[in-house]
Amino acid sequence: MFIEKKVKQISILIVVTLIICMMSAFVLPKNTKADEIETTAEQETTEPTPEDPDEYELVAHRGFSGNAPENSMPAFQRAVEAGFKHIELDIRRCKEKADGTADWVISHDETLKRLCGVDKKVSDMYMDEIKKYPYKTGNNLSQYGTVKLISLKELITYMKECKDKGLDVDWRIELKKLEDTEKAHIEEEVVEPLVEAGLEDDITFISFYYSNLYNAIRNHTNIKICYLAEILEEKYLDYAIALRDKWHANISTVIFRGTTNTTDETEMKAAMDEGFKIGVYVIDSRVMMGSYYSMGVRSFTTNAVAPSSMSVSLMKHQYSKSDFTYKLSKKSYTFTNTRKKPTFTITYEGEELLEGLCYETSYSNNKYPGTGTATATFLRNISGEKDKTFTISMPKVKNFAVDKNYATSLRYKWTTNTDVTGYKVYQYNYKTKKYKCVKTIKNTATTKDGVIKKFKFKKLSTAKKYRFRVKIYLTYNKKTYKSSPCTGKTTYTKPATDKVIRMRRSKKKKTISVAFGRLPRVTGYNVKIATNKKFTKGVKVKSTRTKKGFVVIRKLNKKKTYYAKVRGYLKVGSKIYYGAYSKVVYKKGKKSKKKS
Repeated sequence: MFIEKKVKQISILIVVTLIICMMSAFVLPKNTKADEIETTAEQETTEPTPEDPDEYELVAHRGFSGNAPENSMPAFQRAVEAGFKHIELDIRRCKEKADGTADWVISHDETLKRLCGVDKKVSDMYMDEIKKYPYKTGNNLSQYGTVKLISLKELITYMKECKDKGLDVDWRIELKKLEDTEKAHIEEEVVEPLVEAGLEDDITFISFYYSNLYNAIRNHTNIKICYLAEILEEKYLDYAIALRDKWHANISTVIFRGTTNTTDETEMKAAMDEGFKIGVYVIDSRVMMGSYYSMGVRSFTTNAVAPSSMSVSLMKHQYSKSDFTYKLSKKSYTFTNTRKKPTFTITYEGEELLEGLCYETSYSNNKYPGTGTATATFLRNISGEKDKTFTISMPKVKNFAVDKNYATSLRYKWTTNTDVTGYKVYQYNYKTKKYKCVKTIKNTATTKDGVIKKFKFKKLSTAKKYRFRVKIYLTYNKKTYKSSPCTGKTTYTKPATDKVIRMRRSKKKKTISVAFGRLPRVTGYNVKIATNKKFTKGVKVKSTRTKKGFVVIRKLNKKKTYYAKVRGYLKVGSKIYYGAYSKVVYKKGKKSKKKS
């Protein structure tokens, strides 16, 4: 009994002790968190503390390249001075020396052409040769005198200076595309010098290439890495997971291009579900940063946004449509039977917003002639809609011209357009000084687009002035649209066909008188005679403006038979319109007497 009672007392004591411990476990965290909140409230920081789920980071792209030439010492110095805690840079391997080693240069491009104006590859040059060529371009270049590309060794020296000053900077070193022979040197020529300089905890290797990252950390898995991708799609996420799970890499962030709308929220959520922080490059718009922030992005690589100009409150700021400037890519179109979709350019502080991230575009009345509307519907951290209008006008007739003149008709031509219903032809009335529609011509199922259409206007007066023009018309939904008219073309019909009334030979003189009919509105006449019907021999032409209706042709051979024809002509300025020649008549010559 005594033993059983003692066991029961001990059991009660153990239970009480466990209850007290459990209560303590619940109480202590509550007090600790309260202390943290109180401490955080007392501090004013631009970027929140790591414990805050709103934490974000700004990464200076190639140094503070918006203020100094990219990947240059001034760019890195400006980034440190601006307060960036993360600075990105690019490295490439120079030409290999005789001993099999090589220097590494801080350069994004594989050649010096863009920055230094020299079309030479970095991999074909030693570092001392690269140093011969200064920058020819870069932001605020003139402020920094002669600027040259720097080596990794020079940058390591500057990185150590920053660390010795107590500056907390994460240097993000991008390993550019390398040949297989170059990858083998990453550890000994890049990683080990950084480790020996005591910078192992101050660097993060980043790359688009899985093998580059593997070669950098295979023997240094504690060094931080980030995976870069143009698009955050499944295969790239798998690469990042493999580096973390298979090779035990210290990888916490995946970064994708944020200036193109190719990565959607589903892909981003998949990465975050895997425990990765999401980053974007290269974003210089604070509005776009806020848009991505609302989607869970917490790392922003930038050329121009300084840490002092950004904060959590700005990341969460809600903008309205009145904060922006708007422009359509095109304000007027010509109808082509297709929907018109001008694109928006929406800017804030000089930076253009990304469609699909910050807004979506829709259209109305954007096919047929009239006024169309493009609507920007804002997303995420922007509220409202913005409409911009544009016009769709009817196409004009192209290549309208006079094709051929006849005596009682005129033929015009133009280029067909099968997007429309047809054409309306207008004739000018010189008395009323107005155009009147005289013909409607429809396209048919066999009409081909872009070919020459010819049309003859008949039953016209001879030797007379006419002017025509054409409009294109479109019939849709019981409504007819007309284009503005093409430029009218003025021309004249030819004179009517004349006739030779008679031919009379002079017995004494070697002449022939040719009488012809008188035509209306002509300038004159051409009378042509010859000694054969084909008018190839003994040809004489007599032009006259006489109103008498005859001409006398002299110096002829009285023994020859002569053939004659006549035509009228109309002269307008320097242009002459000739009528058709009349029927041919002839007059026989005098027969010679035979000698007895």
